[in-house]
Amino acid sequence: MEVYIIRHGESINNWFKKANKPSAQFERSVDPPLTSLGEAQARRAAEALVGSSIERVYCSPQIRGLQTGVIIGDRLGVPVEARPFLRERAGGHTDYHGLPAAQIRARFPQVELGPDFTEEGWWFRPAEPRDTDATYRRGLEVAEWLWSLTETYDSVALISHGAFGARMMLALLGLPADSSVRFKQENGGISRLVLEEGMVRCIYWNDTRHMRELGSDVGAEAAV
Repeated sequence: MEVYIIRHGESINNWFKKANKPSAQFERSVDPPLTSLGEAQARRAAEALVGSSIERVYCSPQIRGLQTGVIIGDRLGVPVEARPFLRERAGGHTDYHGLPAAQIRARFPQVELGPDFTEEGWWFRPAEPRDTDATYRRGLEVAEWLWSLTETYDSVALISHGAFGARMMLALLGLPADSSVRFKQENGGISRLVLEEGMVRCIYWNDTRHMRELGSDVGAEAAV
């Protein structure tokens, strides 16, 4: 089975970090949307994936993941399903439970939701501190799930995040959580893996050629 891993487009927080704005000017969001550049990156990624034979898109249920997933799913004409375990690591946000199911359905009617999505939110696990292996263990969970999909699909796409995507890749390749190997992925970057005969082959990682002509001067005021 082919697995395309796509990092969501640029979010308000990504722009905030890149622009190095003082906190007095801009407050980071626990669940930020895409900027207009992020939407453009998602559209470029979608075009790059045309002809890839992707049968289904699975996305993070955080807003930037949902937006990116819908853009790609609509362009490819395939179903989009949100999965909580594709979310980004939590940091210190212990009181965040995700958007209620009704809000997700109203804003993203194309996205399929499973039983984990309720009107109280979709995330009630403890936060994942940056100095623990909790995110890696979730990567192992995703790896096991992906292998189970090989019995059903020939090609799927995952829309996830930078920090979690790196941990997930370690888990997929059987590398330890404390490995010195790093898998950096840019916003809108595409990676392609093949899972077959008990082996994982990385065909390429973080392909960003489809975004070469995009500018990078979009501010948070352009976010949608």
